[in-house]
Amino acid sequence: NNEPNNKQYIQLKDDLNKLINLTNNLILNADDNDELDNQLDEQLDNQIDEHESINYLPEKTGSIVIGENIIVYSGERPYAAVYLGMESTNDKQNDEIDLQCKVKYYEFEQEVVIPFITIQRIPPGVFKTEELTIGLKCQCKYSADQKFYNAEVTGFTKYGVIVKYLEYGNIEEVPIEFLQPLKQKKVNKTNNQNEKGLIEISDKLKILPTDTEEEKARKKKRLKAIKNHNRIVMKEQELKEAQQSWQSFINKGTKRSFSGINKKSIFTTREEENKNKIQLEITNKKRN
Repeated sequence: NNEPNNKQYIQLKDDLNKLINLTNNLILNADDNDELDNQLDEQLDNQIDEHESINYLPEKTGSIVIGENIIVYSGERPYAAVYLGMESTNDKQNDEIDLQCKVKYYEFEQEVVIPFITIQRIPPGVFKTEELTIGLKCQCKYSADQKFYNAEVTGFTKYGVIVKYLEYGNIEEVPIEFLQPLKQKKVNKTNNQNEKGLIEISDKLKILPTDTEEEKARKKKRLKAIKNHNRIVMKEQELKEAQQSWQSFINKGTKRSFSGINKKSIFTTREEENKNKIQLEITNKKRN
């Protein structure tokens, strides 16, 4: 460089150094982002917000009784059904009793006899029958894929309820245990999330001497998830700033006039350089 004190050169050098540092930071951060994302996803999936927790009814105990809703594990997925009683059949060849039971599937009209070992008591639900009304908006587990969708109660049957899936319009009969309340929309994604996306740690998460071991473990897990979330948000902000800096560098580079700086490309070959010299000499002779 012939002009070490050239202001434009110094500014360009500073911009390049900043860009190199930002790029190095992004490379280092990229190695950590995937691991942090996986940790956060796993931890947040296991978190149950105390304001959105679902209060399930107590689990039933004892023998399954006639008229009780059950799940039949047969084929590719579980099926909801109603237990209608035992039916024993004798195996004359082996002199053994094969325990069978009669069930009525929610998805089919006919009653069938199946092995008793294929049935299981349905997990407890949220609603009691007397709490349901026609027109109630809720979420319902769709039989085909076992996922929850927004639905409306449109009627009652002998054993369950009729629901209409609001987004799709299809109707089916389901056990009452398949219903759960509508999910409440979160404000700003998290109760204490600020405008930058960072989650502020609530006083409720402070570990107290009176907390049980289970409560302490829950708070620690939540705190760790929040810290990981905030780290990712901050790194995303760095990414954004780096992109803006890079764009700014490009824009300034295209507009800047680099007086005093050799603009010859480092990729120019010797042959091209000789041609340029010859062309320059011819031009100068013509002028003279």
